[in-house]
Amino acid sequence: MSLKSSLPQLPNSVSRALIPDSRPSTAQKRMLAKSIAASGRATLQALKAHDIDLATVLRSNLTKVRGMFGSDIPVPARCFDGQTYPAYERLPRKLDIQFLERKRGKGRIEVILRAQDLNIGDCLTDNAAIDDGYRYHDAFHLAYVAVLGWSPVTRALLRCKRKSDPRKDEIEDGARAIIVEEAIAHTVFNYALGHSMLEGLDRLDHNILKLVGRMVRNLEVKDCQLHEWQHAILIGFEAFRALTKNHGGWLLLDAETRGLSFSREGPGGA
Repeated sequence: MSLKSSLPQLPNSVSRALIPDSRPSTAQKRMLAKSIAASGRATLQALKAHDIDLATVLRSNLTKVRGMFGSDIPVPARCFDGQTYPAYERLPRKLDIQFLERKRGKGRIEVILRAQDLNIGDCLTDNAAIDDGYRYHDAFHLAYVAVLGWSPVTRALLRCKRKSDPRKDEIEDGARAIIVEEAIAHTVFNYALGHSMLEGLDRLDHNILKLVGRMVRNLEVKDCQLHEWQHAILIGFEAFRALTKNHGGWLLLDAETRGLSFSREGPGGA
């Protein structure tokens, strides 16, 4: 017998206990209270039958609620590097990076990333039959750095993998972690295609966030809550939309404020 089947079906009279635009009578209030009490007793009996601790269930639900909604107070992003790694193996806490768009060949548009007057990574195109702007998707990875303090992809681009710790380098900064992060970016991008590229949204579908949580459950970033992922995804798409609209520009990353802002002219520009 499942826990669901253990719970009683409330009588139809309960659904009529509170009639719209009218005050319930004393008899209706008593009927509703009696039904709620019966449901509570049946729930406790079902929990006991399945050897489930109510306090454990409540704590688990509270953890899920905090993980989904959390706090809106800005705090510094996590630092998975700590002080045990040399400076050249740490993700930058602040970074100004330029997305430079250029045309190459007939109908081919690619994006170059530049930081500190140097090109980084490979030139990116949409790699698709239609122009969907995916060449700017590194904005998502930078958002993960800004909000989560995590991005194996960005570590690879900036060559700041934690080579001094072979295990960390292999598991957290290696190819599999990079593939997971790229899969998250692509999965959320496909979700966004059906939701106006997330413009005007301040909440995401809980199911897509839970999927992301499952994808990183074996990586260090599992410590980040779903509401942190939600914030990272939303500001990443805000930056992405600005880049595509302006055919390039600058992203100014600040992990201390969990910020990722767009600029047309670069640091100090408009």
